Amino acid sequence: MKKLLVIGVILVLLLCALGVAAWMYAPVIGLRLLGQAIGGTVQASSVERGYKEGLLVFTLDGVALKGSVEGTIKKWHLRINP
Repeated sequence: MKKLLVIGVILVLLLCALGVAAWMYAPVIGLRLLGQAIGGTVQASSVERGYKEGLLVFTLDGVALKGSVEGTIKKWHLRINP
């Protein structure tokens, strides 16, 4: 019984660590996927993460798109319903 408790605690801690890593790297992964979609690169000067009114909110400042689509976005608010 004690082994099951230890294994359960380890699994919960591992899932928490994966959640934190996903939260921290979500903007990076999203920008990389967007860059692949446009066949180029996407860069952002700053990223803010938050949780507001039941939505995950990412605010990206100074987004530069280079590839088949080119341009800049001053401020981009991305809201995701989890």
